[in-house]
Amino acid sequence: MVIMNVTATPLVTFFNTTDPSLLTQFSNVINATSWTNFKPQTLHERAEVILTQPETILILVLSFLALLLNTLSISATANIPHGLTTHSKLIISLAVSDILVTFSVFFHVLNKVFNLAKFPPVLNPDERLTSSCMFALINGLNTMAHLISLLNLLAMAIDHYIGVLWPLYYHTILSQIKGNIMIALLWILAFIGGFCNFLTGVSSHKDYVRFLNYCEVIMYNDFHGEYLIMAFTFICLVSISFIYIRIYCEVRTINSRLTYLQKDSFHNNKSMITTLLIIGTFILCYLPTCIFQIAMVIQIHVNRDMVQKLFSTLLRANKYLYALLLLNSVCDPIIYAVRLRDVQKGYYRLLSRCFKCYAIKIKEEWQNSYLDRRNTRTKSSIVELDDGDSGEDCEPIDELITDKANKDHDIEMSTISSGTRFLINGKFQEQEQIS
Repeated sequence: MVIMNVTATPLVTFFNTTDPSLLTQFSNVINATSWTNFKPQTLHERAEVILTQPETILILVLSFLALLLNTLSISATANIPHGLTTHSKLIISLAVSDILVTFSVFFHVLNKVFNLAKFPPVLNPDERLTSSCMFALINGLNTMAHLISLLNLLAMAIDHYIGVLWPLYYHTILSQIKGNIMIALLWILAFIGGFCNFLTGVSSHKDYVRFLNYCEVIMYNDFHGEYLIMAFTFICLVSISFIYIRIYCEVRTINSRLTYLQKDSFHNNKSMITTLLIIGTFILCYLPTCIFQIAMVIQIHVNRDMVQKLFSTLLRANKYLYALLLLNSVCDPIIYAVRLRDVQKGYYRLLSRCFKCYAIKIKEEWQNSYLDRRNTRTKSSIVELDDGDSGEDCEPIDELITDKANKDHDIEMSTISSGTRFLINGKFQEQEQIS
């Protein structure tokens, strides 16, 4: 994330002077940024300084953990019985985007260790090209990774919204083809947003060609990819919060209508807890970083002296907030995969190939699921029959069953552990939703 904007105009002023204090000031500004530490000159010294910082260790640990959990999530989701749905494809897309975030972190740390940054007052622009372009590419990859993560979270919220509020039209609105097109468009949009900074220096590069190479121009101009992340964070935060609050209200309404089925009430409560976890985790991980970046942008224009005085402290705080943002990549596979019953079956199938006990567990789960569906159907029929006996003139059971059979065209909804079921023409049709 950008804390202090270094634009091309003040750099030219530095290049046109021989004052050692100004050159030292410029070197200190670059040294304080996330580029690298210039004091250690050897590879061993740079690695020792960078890899022993507590904030760097925390970020690397969270990245390794996120990589492991999201890899397992992809493997488990790919083993879901009955094939992949649009929702499960979004889970995989989200896991891939979180893995991309971890790769950008690894590349950034490796680049700081192996690629000694070369600052402008020392070498000519061509000799600095490799160093500056590596930083620009990694920064673009990091921006793209966070953008696609945000877009995936928004797409999954929309998928949940359609599944809860319009379950009968879910497969029409989000068919397999439409789902694939939507995911592809999200990745294309994130790629454009992540690397669009390479287009921002086309017009201004000729003005600084004597002092800066092209990658340095796009690094020091007024456009920063982090601004896109902040904007998308705000948009997604408002949209996702509204969507899940709407889902929460709808689930509560369904829950109140189906109080006679305690099992269904339990799973509706589970769905409400899931939605609350989604909102809470997203706000906890993204909002502090977004607020901090906005505050720094304001302070740079209002009180630049204060920012320069506290630069090291603010930079360290920024790194810890980024670690908090990485925590979202750890929570995503837990919330979006482990709490889904079908994905849990995918985990069982994945682990059964390594452990025999999980193969037995899969068989028990399928048997219990079949018995649960039968018990729920029987319980629903009994409750309807009991409601019909409340009058003074009690009709025979056979007549009640006959009357019920004549109303097969009516649609009745009841929630079970695997989602929402619809009784249409006497047959239960399952619709996958939040579990």
